[in-house]
Amino acid sequence: MLAEAMVGLTDTFEAMLEDIRSPAAEAPVRSGYDKFREDTSVFLGELQNHGLQLADNIQSGASAAAKNDYESSEGFDDPWPGLSRDVNG
Repeated sequence: MLAEAMVGLTDTFEAMLEDIRSPAAEAPVRSGYDKFREDTSVFLGELQNHGLQLADNIQSGASAAAKNDYESSEGFDDPWPGLSRDVNG
């Protein structure tokens, strides 16, 4: 879910900001949006990259834990030893 949220974060920001900026007719207002875009887009790009890396690390950690559990479980006996005769026979 984290990876899905991070993919396209900067594109979504750009589209949202353009939708907000478009109705602003006055140059000072539009330039304010442009400055905000400039200041924020670098941060959002870094946030997107970090979020994708974190999602990848979480997935890798879950995979490694599952593999470890599987490999370590092979050496254990069943907690219910077999009976000498069939119970329902």
